[in-house]
Amino acid sequence: MALTEARRRRTGAPRRSVIVAGLIAAALGSGCHKREAPEVARKRAQAEFRRGQIASLEKLIAQAEKGELVTSDLIATASPKSWSRP
Repeated sequence: MALTEARRRRTGAPRRSVIVAGLIAAALGSGCHKREAPEVARKRAQAEFRRGQIASLEKLIAQAEKGELVTSDLIATASPKSWSRP
C-alpha cells in the first residue's frame, strides 16, 4: 500500500508542475502585447458610453410611444374653473 501511495506522489508532482508552468506561461503570454495609445482607449470608452446612452434613449422613446413613460417627479394637479382668472 505504501508503494502505491509513493507512486501517486511521484506521478502527481510533475503534473502539478506542468499545470503551474502552464498557468505562469499563460499569465505572462497574455501581457505581451503592445499597449494602445491613451487617445485610442479614451475614444473607445467614449464610444461605448455613447452606445449605452443611445440604447437607453431608444428604450425611453419606445416606452413614451407606448404611453408607459412615468417619471418620479410627475405631479397631477387639478383646480376648479372658479379659481381661474377671467
